[in-house]
Amino acid sequence: MNKLDVEVLIFTIIIAVAVGAFFCLAVLKIDNHVNPVVVPTPIPPVTTPVVATPTPTPVVQEVNTTPTLYKVWVDTDWGFYMVRGKNVTDNLNLTINVGDTIRFINYDSYDWPVLVYGMEENPAKLRYNFESVSYTFNQSDEYAFKTESKRNRVLRVTVK
Repeated sequence: MNKLDVEVLIFTIIIAVAVGAFFCLAVLKIDNHVNPVVVPTPIPPVTTPVVATPTPTPVVQEVNTTPTLYKVWVDTDWGFYMVRGKNVTDNLNLTINVGDTIRFINYDSYDWPVLVYGMEENPAKLRYNFESVSYTFNQSDEYAFKTESKRNRVLRVTVK
């Protein structure tokens, strides 16, 4: 049996199956077609579920208990001129929390000594560039610091 004979045999089988299926459908002619009848079903009434309103819980704001270190740069020309990298040339008011610390840093470009007046009777003398002095505030109050600078500026600190 060669390849052509196999193909003819397969084709003949497919035709025989198709004719047989068609014949079976023609003989079993189904006349009992039933048209479906649509029966409406009643729609249940919509009821709104009663949802319990939760009691609001009060929001407690966390108080920052970690002390913050504020770095204030000082020089003989401007006096106080930066707090933690923010320029304070226009607004020399700083509000901090009890327990926070302010560190005054001599940042004079000429390496001249800077005097900081405020917390003590005698001023803190910051002789060399990058020399610093720190004050920790343990009670609420208002404080004022000044330097001997050309601009005579005053830094006002409010501790809350």
